[in-house]
Amino acid sequence: MDQNERKRRQVQRMAATAQPLQPAEHHPGPGRGHTKKPHEKAKTGNRSDYLVARMARDRPDILERMKAGEFASVREAAREAGIIKDVSLVTQVVRLWEKATPEERQAIRQRLGIDADERHQRKARITSP
Repeated sequence: MDQNERKRRQVQRMAATAQPLQPAEHHPGPGRGHTKKPHEKAKTGNRSDYLVARMARDRPDILERMKAGEFASVREAAREAGIIKDVSLVTQVVRLWEKATPEERQAIRQRLGIDADERHQRKARITSP
């Protein structure tokens, strides 16, 4: 059995034992004895058990496809369900640029300028007789 088949079967097992999350209005809030114990794991995030429970609650059609072995990973199924959204590389770069310090931005400008000059020189050498 190869690794992909092993992952696919693990996804099937998780889908078969999935318990849907309760809607948010049924969760007791903090206070009056409703405190979260330190050893309890969070019920949110991108952990695979949370994602499977979310799909069991919100997208039972995707959960059935997981049980049928259609997905190689829980994240792949979550993407299909619209729970996880992929961020484009351009968006990631823009976000990082906004967080960069002026010194980091200058270093990036210099690096991009050097790369652009090198590409222009290579292109000129290739096209010249």
